Amino acid sequence: MNEASWKRLLHQIRDGYVIPVIGTELLVDASGDSLQGNVALALLQAHGWEREAELPPFHELNAAVALLKSQTCLQDLYSDIDGALLEVTAGEAAIPAATRQLAAIAHFRLFVTLTPDDLLACGLRRRRAVSEIVHPPSCPAARAATWARTGAGGRARRRCCTCSARPGRRPCSPSTTKMSWSTPTI
Repeated sequence: MNEASWKRLLHQIRDGYVIPVIGTELLVDASGDSLQGNVALALLQAHGWEREAELPPFHELNAAVALLKSQTCLQDLYSDIDGALLEVTAGEAAIPAATRQLAAIAHFRLFVTLTPDDLLACGLRRRRAVSEIVHPPSCPAARAATWARTGAGGRARRRCCTCSARPGRRPCSPSTTKMSWSTPTI
């Protein structure tokens, strides 16, 4: 991009015309490995997968689920994915540098992530107040899970309004669309 294009882009960001959409390619750890690949490996190991699986880059979790879904109860699989996500993404160090940098751009008011983790929301919460809408595509729009975030003392609580997930757990599908936005502080 030339300098004029960069200026236009920066003005569009400032004016709220740009909405970042985050996919799995942004989620890499410090060594460059896909975080979803690490989740997929943990999931396969939890299910006793002995052989080496060929998992496509940045689509490892989907491929692992495809391998396991015919031999595992889907509800158990969702729970196992949640456990693997929590294990791999535990701690502040798990938030990838690119995600932290994106969250630091104050002019972005709306973010969309196509990943089943909450790393973007965690990165945003470090900088500003965040509201989230979580929609698992397996639920019709009329029954979409809406998560309300409340908290005191920096601790956030999740409440799932329309699906059977327990409070404090992730939504009922490993493939979710999340939209996070920040509210201006006055």
